[in-house]
Amino acid sequence: MKLAKKILACVIALALTACLGVVAFAADAPSVILDGKYDDSTKTLTVTMSLDKAKGHQTATLLVGFNDKEVEFVSAEEAGDNNVAGLATDGKNLSGASMTSKEFKDDVLAIATYTLKVKDGVNKVTLTVNDESVVDDTIKVANAGKSFVFSTEKATTEVTSVAPTTKAPTAPETTTKKPDTIKKTGDAGIAVIAGVSALAAVAFVVTKKK
Repeated sequence: MKLAKKILACVIALALTACLGVVAFAADAPSVILDGKYDDSTKTLTVTMSLDKAKGHQTATLLVGFNDKEVEFVSAEEAGDNNVAGLATDGKNLSGASMTSKEFKDDVLAIATYTLKVKDGVNKVTLTVNDESVVDDTIKVANAGKSFVFSTEKATTEVTSVAPTTKAPTAPETTTKKPDTIKKTGDAGIAVIAGVSALAAVAFVVTKKK
């Protein structure tokens, strides 16, 4: 019986280690960066696609979806010799890829710059990181499914001045307010945490038995 308990304890310990490793690994996964600049004179949006936390990896295959009712693909320019970029065959995604024989040396890796023609009447452009964007062929980027919204409206330069008002000082608050919102961790993280909690409960019951 004692031997069985020891074996079960080892199995639980290994499972806990694996679960915690998955949580840490997901948090450290690379993510896609999109920087955009709109030119009102040409009605074009220029977007630079980069990979964050690229250092230490060897390949990146990225896809960013766009709405063809908002923009039209014009061109793509690779940011380096080892990069490939353009329009995906489905006609709905900007594609960008990079590969090295060893490892990426920079933490932020620029992949390509895209030019998109903004259609008449569109005041914002939404680009979404495709779920098929991966690093090293198997690691899904951390922000898969995230949308980036770029405004095409002219920035206003009008400044209005308001007379300053004086306000009577108030006593500092002595109570601690709980945060209104809880940061979302994602379905995968929640599932892993639930598994860790269940394993911890089993371990507690086993160790309490004589």
